[in-house]
Amino acid sequence: MTDRERQMISTYIPSPSDPELGFMDYYMMDSADRVIRVHVVSLSYIKDVPIYEVIRKRGMEYAGVFNAIGECGSMPGWYYMRALYDNKEDCRNNTHMMYDGWERLRELEKEETS
Repeated sequence: MTDRERQMISTYIPSPSDPELGFMDYYMMDSADRVIRVHVVSLSYIKDVPIYEVIRKRGMEYAGVFNAIGECGSMPGWYYMRALYDNKEDCRNNTHMMYDGWERLRELEKEETS
């Protein structure tokens, strides 16, 4: 891992991944600035950028409006990866609200520690 990648990890994903999250489960902020648990149910692309359809973890209800940074324009329920988090505190602090590549950094971090 390069020094630049270490710096990006400490900036964009400062907290460890939440072990309670299941496969394709994430946290995100709802329109009332509350951290909610969501589940990704579908994947699509906008100009080669992946977008994810999410539902609230508690049922088949859409997660609601995030904000202009995370939501995909006029597609309610669809979000860029920058809106999804694998740690509640990072979500609350919006640590990677402008960076979609944070999952790759998490993989590098895991490789480094194993």
